[in-house]
Amino acid sequence: MGYIDKLGNIVIPIQYKYAEEFSEGLALVEYEGKRGYINTKGEFVISPQYEKATRFSEGLAAVSTMYGNPVEYIDRTGQTIIQDAFEFTSQYYQEGLAPISLDGKWGYINANGEKVIAPKYQSAGHFSGGLAAVSLDGKYGYIDESGEFVISAQYKWANTFSEGLAVVQTMNGKRGYIDQTGKLITEDKYTLAFPFTNGLALVQEKDADGYTFEGYIDQNGTYVYRVRLK
Repeated sequence: MGYIDKLGNIVIPIQYKYAEEFSEGLALVEYEGKRGYINTKGEFVISPQYEKATRFSEGLAAVSTMYGNPVEYIDRTGQTIIQDAFEFTSQYYQEGLAPISLDGKWGYINANGEKVIAPKYQSAGHFSGGLAAVSLDGKYGYIDESGEFVISAQYKWANTFSEGLAVVQTMNGKRGYIDQTGKLITEDKYTLAFPFTNGLALVQEKDADGYTFEGYIDQNGTYVYRVRLK
C-alpha cells in the first residue's frame, strides 16, 4: 500500500502491508511486520516498533509493543504520555475522553489517563455531542460525561451520534435514527443504516413484497434517492 494525491499520482511509494489515512499530520502504517507513523513526505516520524496501534486523535494514539502487553498512549513525537494496565483497544480520544477496557469491563479515561468513568459497561463507544453509546445487561443506551444514562439502555445496538442523530437497532430488529433526547426521528424500518454525512445517510430496507431498496435519506427520513436492488 502507498499514497496518491488528488490527481492519482503516487506520492508515497507502495511499500506498506497496511496503511491508514492521515490524521493530525501522521498516518499509521505497517512496515516489515511492525507499525509506526509517517508524515506526508513518507518519512517515519515514529519508527515501526508496535504490534498494535491506532490513529492519532486529539494528539494521542494507543499503542502496544507486544500482543498481550498493556496499552500506552503516545504523543506525536512517540513519547509515552499515559501508561497503565489497560487492555489494548482500537479506540481513540474524542471530546477529551477515550474508552478503555479493564478486566473485561469498559469505562473512560481523560487526557491525563485518569479514570473519569469507572469500567462497568459491556461495551463503550466514542463521545459525540456529549453522549456515548454503551451497553449494560445486554442493552444499549447513551451516557453523558459523568457516566449517567441520558437515554436509557433499551436498544439491541446503538451507534455514535453524527450530525445530531444516531443509528439504533430497536427490539424489533430494525434500525432507525434518534435525536439526542432519544426521540425516534425516522421509522425503525431499515435493515441497514449508516451515520449521516453532509445531511444524508445511506439506508436499506425491504418492502412488504420482499423487494430490497437502497438509497439516501435526509434527516427527516425522506428519500432523496432510492433504487430497487436486483
